[in-house]
Amino acid sequence: MGNEVYYLQYLNEDHEYKDDAEDFFLSAGSIDPEVSYVTRAGFDTMWEKVGETELEDLDEIYREWNGVGTDLKDRTDEVDRPMWDGDIVEIDDQYFMYQGDGFHEVQIVKGSEPGLW
Repeated sequence: MGNEVYYLQYLNEDHEYKDDAEDFFLSAGSIDPEVSYVTRAGFDTMWEKVGETELEDLDEIYREWNGVGTDLKDRTDEVDRPMWDGDIVEIDDQYFMYQGDGFHEVQIVKGSEPGLW
């Protein structure tokens, strides 16, 4: 099994920002303060698995998912954009979110509230 790639689903079907997702997207793009966790409920509702990759180096994964190279293992038809702030890569049960200047590890914490951080 490959490493999983999850995209933050910040737009609704009308291509308008979802309220919580817009705030989160803007926060993730600013590395001050760095996002360090996401609730399980938030992760389950706001992120969608868009594919897998066999790569393990985060910089290589970022380049791959932004159209550099052609080594994609399994990418769904729904992927219609590059990797952006707030997107998450799971490697060996660890989660890394792209945040402005690169990837930062985040924790997926217990929580039934849909709040994201």
